[in-house]
Amino acid sequence: MNNGFVFACNSTFYSGLLITVKSLLKYNSTAKIEVLDTGLDLEQVNELESHDIRVIDIKEKLKAHFHNKRDWHSDFSVYGSLFIDESSFDNIIFCDSDLLILSDMSQYFKCIEKYKVVATKENSINCYFNPRFSYPLRRYVTKKGQQELDNMYLEINWDYTTFNSGFWGIQKSYYKELKDKYWHLLMSLETEFTYHDQTFINLALCLDNQCYYDAGFGYNAVNIGTVNMYKTAKRYVKYLWYKLTNNSYVINGENVSYKKTPIKVLHWTGGDKPFLKNKDKLFGGGISLWRRFM
Repeated sequence: MNNGFVFACNSTFYSGLLITVKSLLKYNSTAKIEVLDTGLDLEQVNELESHDIRVIDIKEKLKAHFHNKRDWHSDFSVYGSLFIDESSFDNIIFCDSDLLILSDMSQYFKCIEKYKVVATKENSINCYFNPRFSYPLRRYVTKKGQQELDNMYLEINWDYTTFNSGFWGIQKSYYKELKDKYWHLLMSLETEFTYHDQTFINLALCLDNQCYYDAGFGYNAVNIGTVNMYKTAKRYVKYLWYKLTNNSYVINGENVSYKKTPIKVLHWTGGDKPFLKNKDKLFGGGISLWRRFM
């Protein structure tokens, strides 16, 4: 099968993209990669193409579809993943640009071939280690949006357990089916979607009665920027507390675990990214790990 990794990136997150790609290729040396260009400059595009990474310009598509962006969007890049059907790959693993990929991904692609959609539950530390916690679909759509959708569809499962779209996989043919069926909802209700692209794909799967195959915590482990990083004295106290209470990641070189669960994909969710302007003011084991790939 024609398998590959797809990113969506602008110039702001380009340094993060390079780090993620470097980690990916270290453990998947023959990986095929494509990047959806949501705002790269020409020099960045040329650099990627010089490394045999295909760049697909989707900037005009983003502008055409999302001209009514909300104020808190820096640009349209948050919708980049919705254009993975522009990729040449049959089976796609979509990756954010704030990941470290620390393992071979061949088994993940086999799961995509078998199950159509593969992902990890949203807010994975809480979802997998706190049995009472869930992140249901209702948190992805405003009350007004829920009412409008309830008028269109019967018995929407608003308790549907969502997944984090920063690292997930899908058969492109199935994604095209979802887009054909449900894209109109994004066009008409985008302002009621609280998590932009992540709302759309979770909602579409729910409406299509398609359960994703749960790859487990290790394939999209989040919150390392919370539990393994500090930048102030107050944060340092929390950093120590996480360590003492066994609530931080254990990092040994590039071997990472959380509560004895091996980590294959590490996701720096939230702010204070280790590759942005403030990176020299961040400290801790999480930062040190990212620096290994800079």
